[in-house]
Amino acid sequence: MEKVIDPLPDHVTFVPVDFNTQTLGERLLANGYNEQGKTLFIWQDVTMYLTPEGIDSTLAFITNHSGPESAVIFDYFYNETLRNMKMKTTRRITRAIGERLIFGIDEGHIEPFLVRRGFHDVRNVDAEELERLYFTGPNAGRVISTGAAIASARVNKSL
Repeated sequence: MEKVIDPLPDHVTFVPVDFNTQTLGERLLANGYNEQGKTLFIWQDVTMYLTPEGIDSTLAFITNHSGPESAVIFDYFYNETLRNMKMKTTRRITRAIGERLIFGIDEGHIEPFLVRRGFHDVRNVDAEELERLYFTGPNAGRVISTGAAIASARVNKSL
């Protein structure tokens, strides 16, 4: 991010979390997190490695400990992709580095998934839409994997 936004604004804080050994709450609170403030949670390349319980506890923290209009954005795999035999190579690679692909969301079910967990204004962008929006000009020839998406949603709290 510092290559894109330099200098970082004073109100931007990056807080790394090892979701296997730490909780989001303990890491944020140890780094001066303000539960009343409007916060954008960026959860990149994480969800697919967590248990459903880890996903739910993190989303619960976000909905219960952030100010109105706070939002989350994250990438995820479709369950259908995780079950696909083409994922064998990816699974072998991730196991070799000590990770396992274990979490996905059924294609077309992200909105009810997030609404049940206290979010609204759910948006989902799949690989086809990402390609249409961003793979133009010098990026036109880039390859994008199907079977994954990026979702965003806002915490369902009134001002």
